[in-house]
Amino acid sequence: MSDMFRYDNPFLTTLCKIGDLFVLSILWLICCLPVITLIPASSALYYVVVKSIRRGRGSAIKQFWAAFRQNLMCGVKVTLVYVLFAAVTLMWFLFAAKFSLDTLEGMIYTAISRILLMVFGLCSSFLTPLTARFYMKAMQYWKYSFFLGFRHLGWSFLMLLGTIGTSILIILLPPLVVILPAVLALVLSFIIEPVLARYTIVSDEQGGQDIWFDHSAS
Repeated sequence: MSDMFRYDNPFLTTLCKIGDLFVLSILWLICCLPVITLIPASSALYYVVVKSIRRGRGSAIKQFWAAFRQNLMCGVKVTLVYVLFAAVTLMWFLFAAKFSLDTLEGMIYTAISRILLMVFGLCSSFLTPLTARFYMKAMQYWKYSFFLGFRHLGWSFLMLLGTIGTSILIILLPPLVVILPAVLALVLSFIIEPVLARYTIVSDEQGGQDIWFDHSAS
């Protein structure tokens, strides 16, 4: 009976992680309210889900706030570009819909709108994980997220479907917003981490440290 209340009891550990998923989803929602903090909040969520929930490194709440503050400035820049890109893509999509595909103009405008939509979708798949794991200039995140999205097209499409499906569920059942964001990040991490591991180099100096991410493919 006493074993049930041990800190390393699998049942209690699972309950704690489920509780952390609820808390992390709520923190993510709060941090996303200003809109321009969407990427820093999502980056912190992904970072903590992998490091704390999956790898058991540190407190989930403390790790979230630390990651959020650390990526805030650069993340806001990435978010501004993200919002602008989304607005341009949406406007082109609506603009192209006014023209018939039977005309040359309609074909050109539709092609441009679809290309923008494809690039936006491919970049969206890996943008948040890259900001969570690597330090670089704001525009470089876009460059490498497009590269990874195009290089791993099948996984990108699957992740987009999962994200869209989760968004629809939240719209239909708003209370699910207190759990689904973190659950989605957790599920997607099983796709994303093996991909990132292929591009992550761990030096000899780092080899002796407690590396929390998966670098088995390095």
